[in-house]
Amino acid sequence: TGAGKTLVTLLSATIVYARTTLFLLPIVALRGDIFRYCQQVDIRPLVWSVESREIVVLVFITVESVCTEQFLDYAKGLAL
Repeated sequence: TGAGKTLVTLLSATIVYARTTLFLLPIVALRGDIFRYCQQVDIRPLVWSVESREIVVLVFITVESVCTEQFLDYAKGLAL
């Protein structure tokens, strides 16, 4: 819509020891677009869910999920 929402997705956090980047997406609709772009350049991101246990180089996380206890446990596990 041209209102600048994509700018927020340019912010991410990297867990250096795990070599993982957490990519916070403010809008679920953006996730699909960015997921497709990643696949086009052969990057296989993980769309985080409560069941996620994988360690990958790129993890997409929604704003709603980032403050859950399950995600915090996942992120702490990456940092070990």
